[in-house]
Amino acid sequence: MTTKTAELSMERLHDVGMWIHLKTALRLSGRELDVAILLVLGHTAGEISRRLGIGKGSVQTYIDRLKRKASCDRRSQLVTRLLLESGLLLQSPRH
Repeated sequence: MTTKTAELSMERLHDVGMWIHLKTALRLSGRELDVAILLVLGHTAGEISRRLGIGKGSVQTYIDRLKRKASCDRRSQLVTRLLLESGLLLQSPRH
């Protein structure tokens, strides 16, 4: 975890506009959004567990819920979808 990320509280991260669109588009709960943000920021399940004060099993449950809501089979697909929905990654037009 980077020092800069560690300094930001989850409430402050939620206030960033791009996450509001993500929460609305995928109909995420507050905790699902917490996990989604930390996944996008590159955190492992163990880091997310420590950061949020929840068990690794709970983190995996949230990741599974996120994959289901985002219609993704793999974690890498999920992160890509979260990046697209948040506007952090732009999809290039197909020719």
